[in-house]
Amino acid sequence: MCVSGREQSDVAALRAVVQTVLADAAALHVKSLALPLIGAGKAQWPAALAAKTQVAAICALASQGACEQLKVKSALAGSAA
Repeated sequence: MCVSGREQSDVAALRAVVQTVLADAAALHVKSLALPLIGAGKAQWPAALAAKTQVAAICALASQGACEQLKVKSALAGSAA
């Protein structure tokens, strides 16, 4: 999927939001967290791009061990799931 310069900055912003949410949840010792598909609603992102960005952010933090005790469920809508 090819994204423009503006979309790249939007992707970085979305990734940062997801990482902040997960880091805050881990710091608060949250055990379970449900995330909606951020960006695909009011921001009108293509669902596939929002889902890909959100899943990549979750996987990046998980691979770093940053949220070992946190169970994350992401509500991916429609064909993006």
